[in-house]
Amino acid sequence: MLLRQERFYLPFSLHLIDFRHDKYPGTDIPKNFSSRVRLQNVGNHEDREVLIYMNNPLRYAGETFYQASFDADDHGSVLQVVHNPTWLTPYFSCVLVATGLLIQFLSHLIPFLKRRLAAPGSADVSSADGAVRGSAAGRRDPSSVTALRRVDAGAPGREKK
Repeated sequence: MLLRQERFYLPFSLHLIDFRHDKYPGTDIPKNFSSRVRLQNVGNHEDREVLIYMNNPLRYAGETFYQASFDADDHGSVLQVVHNPTWLTPYFSCVLVATGLLIQFLSHLIPFLKRRLAAPGSADVSSADGAVRGSAAGRRDPSSVTALRRVDAGAPGREKK
């Protein structure tokens, strides 16, 4: 009894035409390895050459062919075949996150702008001498608050506490 992964036969074929294995000068570290393959599909009369290399896979008929490795003698190529029916999920997720961020940003921006436009001079404080102190952002300096207290405390009809 042999145990191996199940084989799936596809309605097209790939034939290796050329394999390149470039190394960094003076080392055995792979710089690039690529495979030029012939893709033949007799069902739709397709016959073309395709270059598969690192980070540039071949996507065809719902399958993705990645350049995974190479033979020890640098004459053969190992392709990894991946069937990913949910390839759109990362794109959908990015759009969903961007939409959520936009909603969150606008949910704070719109009320802020409404408050800002509704009361353009509400941040100003009048002192006893009629001078206006404070900033447009609503921050008051301590002297204007003190002056306001003196005006309220000394106003006619009010008792000092």
